[in-house]
Amino acid sequence: VIAACHFGGLSGYKDLICFDVGGTSADICLVEEGQPRMLTEGRVDIYDVKTPMIDMHTVGAGGGSIAWLAGGRSLKVGPESAGAMPGPACYSRGGEEPTVTDANAVLGRLTTSLAGGDVDLDYEKAQSAIEKIAAPLGLELTDAADGILRIAIENMAAGIRTVSVKRGRDPRDYALVAFGGAGPLHACYLADWLGMKTVIIPPSPGVTSAYGLLLTDVRIDAVHTSVQREDALNFKEIEIHFSELEDRVKTSLTNEGFKSDKIQLKYFVDMRYGGQAYEVRLPIVIESGSIDECMRTAISGFHSAHQDLYGYSYEGRELVEIVNVGVTGLGLLQRPKIPKMKLSGKDATAAQRGTASVYFPQTAGKVDCAIYVRERLSAGNEIKGPAIIEQYDSTTVLNPGWTARADEWGCIVLGVDDA
Repeated sequence: VIAACHFGGLSGYKDLICFDVGGTSADICLVEEGQPRMLTEGRVDIYDVKTPMIDMHTVGAGGGSIAWLAGGRSLKVGPESAGAMPGPACYSRGGEEPTVTDANAVLGRLTTSLAGGDVDLDYEKAQSAIEKIAAPLGLELTDAADGILRIAIENMAAGIRTVSVKRGRDPRDYALVAFGGAGPLHACYLADWLGMKTVIIPPSPGVTSAYGLLLTDVRIDAVHTSVQREDALNFKEIEIHFSELEDRVKTSLTNEGFKSDKIQLKYFVDMRYGGQAYEVRLPIVIESGSIDECMRTAISGFHSAHQDLYGYSYEGRELVEIVNVGVTGLGLLQRPKIPKMKLSGKDATAAQRGTASVYFPQTAGKVDCAIYVRERLSAGNEIKGPAIIEQYDSTTVLNPGWTARADEWGCIVLGVDDA
């Protein structure tokens, strides 16, 4: 998510939906004004964890998700996955179950090999696997493969609706940042499905999450529980708590080797309406005024935040409780510098390596489309869909009606032609 925000910002987009697809799942996160929403608590497996974390939603839909028939007639995809071993049938590593990757191979969306030629694809094995779905349903092979892909896309779309529509956001107002090995493969299909107009593919989608580690500062959160109602706030006590937490955070970061000019502090309070069992975290700026002014501003902001998150507020009807006060300390690390490339012409012919016959839902059949090598693209090059853009760690499928443009930061920005 951190890397997706970074590349989205470089490409000129701050409102994003991050879409990370691997072999087993799709991880989705909503980003507004360049910042992902943070939770004050979360869950790992069956365990509730009271620690700040990014608000992520995961669905069991990835390249290795297995297609199966419920009751012998109803087509389902996932959440069970073929994993890396044995993997999809087309990998020729012993897998026999039909997967989303096999469906993509049958539809021509994956070309002869993956990972720069290290993984050769066996199309006959992919067809044999998909036949297990096609035969019982009386479908043609391509129709069965497209059905598998459609269900996988709907599963992914449902995850995006969970973080957007169910929270009062319209996904069409956001750019989709697609990464992970299988993210770019499904991005255009998913964007068409949801009516989204812009897709951003980072330079190396398969390792974008790892790259995010290089963009992440050292973070320390210190929290003190001090439950107080807004009609009986002890401002002196709150000020003392903030001062103690600030000293503790500064000391911890200094002990980790950060100098004072590399330490950044942020302040927050967790608030709720009386009787609620959950809190909303509000940032405050202590330097801007007295502590009582800061707290009054935060209380006013709480009503708006509660309305935004849950669709209602009790302003003027219920008193607000302050539950926690806290300080976040950031030890600022040196960011890797991304060189800005010089723009050249739109012609991408030099990056083309051949053609492939690919099935698209818009064409209801296979059509010939050009294959491009991403490493050969220059900033400013444009590609009209339908097309396939290959690289070592991922494959981008450009649907009809879309245009891809390589920007000066190494990203590929996909846009609907009539947008």
